[in-house]
Amino acid sequence: MPKSPKLRSNLKAADRRRRRRNLAGRGHDRPTAPSDVNRRPTDGVDVPQLLIEAVLSIAEREAALNDSAVVGALRAIKNGSTSRSAYTQAVCEEMIRRLEAAAVGEPQRRKSAGELLTIALDNTDSESPDRLIRYLALIAS
Repeated sequence: MPKSPKLRSNLKAADRRRRRRNLAGRGHDRPTAPSDVNRRPTDGVDVPQLLIEAVLSIAEREAALNDSAVVGALRAIKNGSTSRSAYTQAVCEEMIRRLEAAAVGEPQRRKSAGELLTIALDNTDSESPDRLIRYLALIAS
């Protein structure tokens, strides 16, 4: 049985209202960037582990790595900003390079960096500038 024109227009209006409501609820989402379209899903990726591995890799290459550089890099990733220190920025770029290689998106990257930053701030000590790095090595082993 065909629908009357009045009923059809009421259904269309309801669909429009539903669509607007759904779009309004997702107003904080950013549009998908073209580079995000080709990314693999990150369901099986342990993002904090990738960040820890990046820190430990840098610590093996450079003896000068200290906790403040790691904390600064995590803070920069969490805030989506850059660091004032060139060394800290290099640490941050290494972390981001590893996350991008694993196709980790920006929201997940920021969330994981924030979680790791909380742990990092609890495990730093001004008298021992590599306490955090030793703690991360313990976690990774």
